[in-house]
Amino acid sequence: QVCSKLGIDLYEQEINGEYRTRLLEGITNNPNTDLDKIYNKYILIDMLKDVAKEQHIKYISTGIYARKSNGKIIPGVNQVFDESDKLSLLTEEDIKKLLLPLGEIEYQEINQIAESNNVNFNNQKQSAIEKIGNNNIPSEVINNINK
Repeated sequence: QVCSKLGIDLYEQEINGEYRTRLLEGITNNPNTDLDKIYNKYILIDMLKDVAKEQHIKYISTGIYARKSNGKIIPGVNQVFDESDKLSLLTEEDIKKLLLPLGEIEYQEINQIAESNNVNFNNQKQSAIEKIGNNNIPSEVINNINK
């Protein structure tokens, strides 16, 4: 809906078979790390980069409320809603290809922009486990995450 209103091409990728492998790789490489951070690096950003490479797209963008400066992720302008910590596992290469347009706008203004354009804007935060579901993740992984 948002891409259509903005005239931007939307690329969708089915990840059911691959996310389990990538998620387990992320957990193995980053024990005791918050699952949102692992999801954002190993699933969201890495998979977006793969699609961008296949489609010859120079940059990727997310709705994560953060900014970048000098090759680093920094808090969004309204630090109360900051989500920059969710991107702490990103490499410099990841950050170079990443656009974070929401972090430059006051959070309340994002809601106003969405409402004025009749875009359904879900104000609720989700954890990575909610986004990807836990039905394909081995129970021992879920148990370790929940500790």
